[in-house]
Amino acid sequence: MTYEWLADGEPAGWVRWTVSGRKYACRLVLTQSVPPELASRQASMLAAWQVQLERFIAGLHDVDRPWSDDRVELLQKTYAERL
Repeated sequence: MTYEWLADGEPAGWVRWTVSGRKYACRLVLTQSVPPELASRQASMLAAWQVQLERFIAGLHDVDRPWSDDRVELLQKTYAERL
């Protein structure tokens, strides 16, 4: 699945989800294009996507995992150090 994403209400790129696998396992790959003018937001985007993916996987296991701004902030710092 691929769709256009918006930054500040304007088209900024695309997001692609791909799923592949066998009956005993699957692989989910999330890819987001980021234009050069938004590269400074990369750590924030990675953190937000990680939390969203954690929530998605929890949901697959019938676990309700609410959004956590604290978790996003922690991950954002971690990604910023790595970038």
